[in-house]
Amino acid sequence: NGALLQERYRIIRLLARGGMGAVYEAEAVHLGNAPVAVKQTFYSEHQRTLRDQFEREAAMMARLRHPALPKVSDHFVEGGEQCLVMEYIPGADLFALLNQRKRPFDCAQVTAWAETLLDALEYIHTQQPQIIHRDIKPHNLKLTPQGDLFLIDFGLAKNANASTLSSASLHAYTLSYAPPEQINDAGTDPRSDLYSLGATLYHLLVGKPPVNAKVREEVVRYQAPDPLRPTHRLNPDIPPALSVLIARAMSLDREARYGSAAEMLQALRKGSRLIAPAMPEEPPHWRSQTREERGAQSQSQPSERAAKSSSVAPSREQY
Repeated sequence: NGALLQERYRIIRLLARGGMGAVYEAEAVHLGNAPVAVKQTFYSEHQRTLRDQFEREAAMMARLRHPALPKVSDHFVEGGEQCLVMEYIPGADLFALLNQRKRPFDCAQVTAWAETLLDALEYIHTQQPQIIHRDIKPHNLKLTPQGDLFLIDFGLAKNANASTLSSASLHAYTLSYAPPEQINDAGTDPRSDLYSLGATLYHLLVGKPPVNAKVREEVVRYQAPDPLRPTHRLNPDIPPALSVLIARAMSLDREARYGSAAEMLQALRKGSRLIAPAMPEEPPHWRSQTREERGAQSQSQPSERAAKSSSVAPSREQY
């Protein structure tokens, strides 16, 4: 703490640290101590792939201008390590907030966040060259005290024109949110981000991550029903139409997903207009219970493996 980088950025505190780098809160002393975030990457002289990846991230982020994306303002080398200076986003990520709440987020709030994120995805997916985020998850969604949502951490993002990287560390992903093509190293495209967004929305609405794509593929391979349970079966406050949208976004077959973020956003907005305040069907014995009691009961449902034979995936034509 207190270190001065490039005689311009004073480090205040460590925000996050991982195997490939760290992020610090800092102040730009040459700009009246304006708050900034400094992302530093670790690599040896032999890890040129990591250095090239970081330089690509800096170049990509520097030209992006969207209300839900942090702005990059500087890039330099300090002590042999690459540093990226970007807009400091105060607040907590949605994963931390979900753990604090100990219950799912409100459906209307998640729908509003989904609109913001789909607009941001359509923006990066239509850049020239195209950008794929490849790491959408609650941990990378930051909510400011004013209620603004930001998509952060483009460390795994790739330029669609770039060749496939060989470093295993750059093929990292979080299993619960990764599409099968990313897990199987079969190449990613905009529909891969839509899968990850669908898995993220699932987690925010249900309160726990979905069954990961690797397990789902293994189950389906043996001609058993997909063990991914529809969100409205786990949280009766979720309209079935929204549950169908998420299920389609999370299709194992990427051809069955929405073709673009714009298409998914249009479907979300259309569905929001069609969804009336009427609640979806609930088991009769739940109707006299409070939401908290229903939530506790839903957490005690049988395991996904035991329940998979009775789960029915919604038809994509419904949404």
